[in-house]
Amino acid sequence: MNKRAALFGYICAQILAGGGAADAAPVTIQLSTSYDGITNLTYQGAQYVSKPYPNAPKGAFHLMTKFAGDTSLVDATPSSVALNGTTLTNSYSWGTASCTYSATNDKIVFSYKVTNTSSRTLAVTKLHVVDIQFPSLETPRGWSSSFVPGVFNNQQPQVVMAGYNTGVFAVVQPDIVRAANFQIYFTPRYYNGYPLNLVSFNPIAAGSSDQFQVEIRFGALGMWSGDLAYDVLSAFQRANPQLNSWADRRPIGQDFLAVVNKNWATNPRGWLNDPTINVFTQDGLATFKTKMFQHANTLISLAKQMNAQGIILWDIEGEQYPQGISTYAGDPRLLSTLAPEMDTIANDLLATFTKQGLRIGLTIRAQQIVFRPDGSFFQRNWPVGDDNAVFNDLDAKISYAINRWGASIFYIDTNAWPNYFQDVVIFQQLQQKYPNVLICPEFHTLKYYTCVAPYLEMRRGYIGTSRTDYNVFPGAFSLVNVADGDMTQTSQIANSIARGDIMLYRAWYQNNEYSTIRSLYQQATSPPKPVAFPNDYQAVAGAQNVYNATSNGFVRGKPNGTLQILSTTNPQKGGSASVQNNQLVYTAPSTPGISDSVTITVTDGNSVTSTPIGVTTATAAPTPIPKPSGTPSPVP
Repeated sequence: MNKRAALFGYICAQILAGGGAADAAPVTIQLSTSYDGITNLTYQGAQYVSKPYPNAPKGAFHLMTKFAGDTSLVDATPSSVALNGTTLTNSYSWGTASCTYSATNDKIVFSYKVTNTSSRTLAVTKLHVVDIQFPSLETPRGWSSSFVPGVFNNQQPQVVMAGYNTGVFAVVQPDIVRAANFQIYFTPRYYNGYPLNLVSFNPIAAGSSDQFQVEIRFGALGMWSGDLAYDVLSAFQRANPQLNSWADRRPIGQDFLAVVNKNWATNPRGWLNDPTINVFTQDGLATFKTKMFQHANTLISLAKQMNAQGIILWDIEGEQYPQGISTYAGDPRLLSTLAPEMDTIANDLLATFTKQGLRIGLTIRAQQIVFRPDGSFFQRNWPVGDDNAVFNDLDAKISYAINRWGASIFYIDTNAWPNYFQDVVIFQQLQQKYPNVLICPEFHTLKYYTCVAPYLEMRRGYIGTSRTDYNVFPGAFSLVNVADGDMTQTSQIANSIARGDIMLYRAWYQNNEYSTIRSLYQQATSPPKPVAFPNDYQAVAGAQNVYNATSNGFVRGKPNGTLQILSTTNPQKGGSASVQNNQLVYTAPSTPGISDSVTITVTDGNSVTSTPIGVTTATAAPTPIPKPSGTPSPVP
């Protein structure tokens, strides 16, 4: 490699927004052939290239490659490095790879071109972009030694967010057409920084080349993906219309009819956690039926007090076999085989719920049961990637439950292959076939919000649908299991309820969770009501935009009287806001991409609420736009 230092400093122009100069300092970069990459990246005076020790920046333009027929990625060591303006070009035995670095408008763009002059197809290209060091060496919010974010599949836009004490930034791969063929991700902290990687799965044939890029977009505190990656997110939204029209957002109860690993001789399936139940004698079966109906009446009574819409019975087949192997059978078609005593009473038992106006929910598994000679069973995955097999299996189970009991809520257990989640197309097809049911899969990617209400757990820190998700899909909502959650976060839970998330509560007894959720739902629907809450809206740049407070999502619950807008404040970045005919009229700045807010004061004659409303300017027609689950391991 040519070790002669050739330093180049590139300073971008001052950013202009609307009618005046931005307050933020421009992005500044420096490049060097000595280090074969970027040696300095500053924004607002802070350094973002990790330097674990002096004169050792971690910004090398480094490649790993995998050619057709190879079994793994290998390091690509350049024979020479050249710098021409802001373009670094590395030469290899198989061809060249170049990166053009440019800094404009609070962002840096890494534009790559890979040319394959060999006789083999270059199947995979992995690039080290830069090691990011955050100001004051802090760890971004939500990151840890065991978790750093990334996008590893084609079911969501290629946007990775980082929030820290002085600002935020978005890492964006803007190729929307070929998004499925890229991965962008950070790896855990190395010295002072987090390595940022880009992987391209776009094959480059012999004698051909490919071009792609990744961008780091900086923003102020309070901004997020809807602000910094609006172009990518809005394109993704347009390409993926929402299919889920479930309107009832009242709470749902969950109940476990049995307990696991009890091994009681007369109650092998653990019904009602009661060792005295005997499912092998006539008297015992009569007692079993009586106790089960008593339990159902308790669930119904508590559900009525909660004003719940229904109850999910997690284990209608019982829990005879060990946890983690086959606990939740999730196949009601096999009820007569797995739990004949329940099969006999199930029709009448479930009818007690529906006669009281409650919906029936069941657990359905995305695997198939395989029986062993002794009658026990295990769950076997369908062949990896066989979407048709999974769809047909879930379709048959859901259809059976609908036809036999009128079930309309389905928790989908373990909707995953060994290394990644099942394709959303399965659930889009199910939603299209069964538009009047609510499907709640255990795992999800962003695209799942087009058709289902993904399952979240409050005890794992998920209080509701994330801002990142509803920034893309305004109608996104989740089923949030509140069991063992932090009930002191009442404001956050109330906001999730107001946005439309459904709380899933333990249905069989009253505890603090039950009381808290019941109270929060009552506050959301009973006087005195907060009559407005934060939301984000899109505005056409340079145009007058009108928002109706009663139809665009300002209202939490139903107002007691006629809703009236009292006043607004003017935005901070140009434009104006006023009240005309009881509507918010906002004249946006002429430059697209401006994020701003106005404060709107609303009353229903009984209470008054002042609320900030976020607005982002764009060139598209104005439509409401809104405000992370585990991921597989990245490419090594």
